[in-house]
Amino acid sequence: TLAAGTYYIGAIADYANVRGESDETNNILAGNQISIVAPDLVMTTISGPTTGSVANSISLVNTVTNQGAGTAASFNVGFYFSTDPIITTADLGVGARALSTLASGAASTATTAITIPNALAPGTYYIGAIADYTNARAESSETNNSLAGNQINIVNSDLVMTAVSGPATGSVGNAISLSNTVTNQGTGTAASFFVGLYFSTDTTITTAD
Repeated sequence: TLAAGTYYIGAIADYANVRGESDETNNILAGNQISIVAPDLVMTTISGPTTGSVANSISLVNTVTNQGAGTAASFNVGFYFSTDPIITTADLGVGARALSTLASGAASTATTAITIPNALAPGTYYIGAIADYTNARAESSETNNSLAGNQINIVNSDLVMTAVSGPATGSVGNAISLSNTVTNQGTGTAASFFVGLYFSTDTTITTAD
């Protein structure tokens, strides 16, 4: 959290005053000056596909650059979906990637896989990224870390059972075969799921059967 600037390096003998001394006024010494510099992390690219399906994975191409004078220690880049092009940590976080260090003037590009949240409402969102989204590193500027990329249209699946049938008779403890067809009539790809098969005393099929 140290602010960038020029400082004197100093030392104090017995700084906690745990020892009595014949002279308590000569414990301090100033040494040379040190110039403290800070990184400045900015997102220079963020992009992804223009369409995606709920609960499915997409890849985000992203570049973070350190345009400051100091090396950035370990930090994370956060990825977001936003309804507007102003990307903040209040937007929906959808993933992150970690960097161990980034030297002054260096850039790091990666393709990061993220999964679109299952509960995300279909619609159009901006893909965004924020460098050091947890504010782990002090920077010379903390106002230029976010970037909005392209828009993505999020679609959803719609699963319906279009056929289910079996034999007219069966014996307790014995196997039967049930023919069943499930159809996705939505616009999005359905991620992995199960079809449950039931016996019911009426035509209203529920998970209570």
